[in-house]
Amino acid sequence: MTRECHVRFREGAGVQLPRATRLVICCRAKVEQVQTVVAEQLQALGLALNAAKTRVLDVRQEAFTFLGFTVRVVRSRRTGRTFPLVRPSAPACQRLRDAVKAQTTRAHLARPTADVIAELNRVVRGWAGYFHVLHCGRAFSALRRFVSQRVRIYLRRKHRTPSWGYQAFPDAVLYGRLGLYRLPGAPYQAPASAMR
Repeated sequence: MTRECHVRFREGAGVQLPRATRLVICCRAKVEQVQTVVAEQLQALGLALNAAKTRVLDVRQEAFTFLGFTVRVVRSRRTGRTFPLVRPSAPACQRLRDAVKAQTTRAHLARPTADVIAELNRVVRGWAGYFHVLHCGRAFSALRRFVSQRVRIYLRRKHRTPSWGYQAFPDAVLYGRLGLYRLPGAPYQAPASAMR
């Protein structure tokens, strides 16, 4: 292991990154040696490891959550090989559900629908921009259904529609005429043969 750390940050105009407070290090063995080297590197930068918050775990046996993502190592059913599965964590998904629910309550019925959809799009698009990673398809699919259901509930209450709203407000109306942002599917991954 080298004693050099390479970290790149990109700051745009008006964007300031907070000081790094969390760190994940993945290694195959010799955890004590790695921890010693990291402590030395941080000390050279004027930082120190917090012993109370530092923990060592075997990611093949236990998942961990970091910056809103849950990371675990799983075996592929297709290839039989292990790989790191990175998904939005359950609390992160729940925070989006809560934000969507807050925007589609009865308190917003008097607002113009275009304003409610625009605010909802801002929240959902920002969340999706951060969490759109390779293994997000299942979580995004469930959240896509939730968002469309909440918008239908909002529209059904606003227009006093007695049904569930699927015929009055189908997907073509939600995503077409009203312009609701549609959560994307999993990002495209090129086939292994194309990467050679």
